[in-house]
Amino acid sequence: MSGDHGHGHGHGKVILVGEHAVVHGHAAIAAGIKGGVTVVASPGAGRLEVPAWSLAAAADDGSPVGRALAAVLDRFDARGFDFAAEATIPSRAGVGSSAA
Repeated sequence: MSGDHGHGHGHGKVILVGEHAVVHGHAAIAAGIKGGVTVVASPGAGRLEVPAWSLAAAADDGSPVGRALAAVLDRFDARGFDFAAEATIPSRAGVGSSAA
């Protein structure tokens, strides 16, 4: 997106032992991985695009992602931005794509 305002990066992770145990307060062994998600914010109207995941949403478009995006944008008073994300980890693969 042109007119970039800012960017951020979140790394993925791998949990070697205890993936489901942590939900119940038990220890796990985890490590960060190089891959992750980089997001660029630019002036816009509250849209999110993640081409690697075939994901495009707009705040309040009625989709679950659109509703979540609207909540985040409202919380941070950021309705005037669009977000373009480059993902180098697959979604739904257990490597922390949602956390990244």
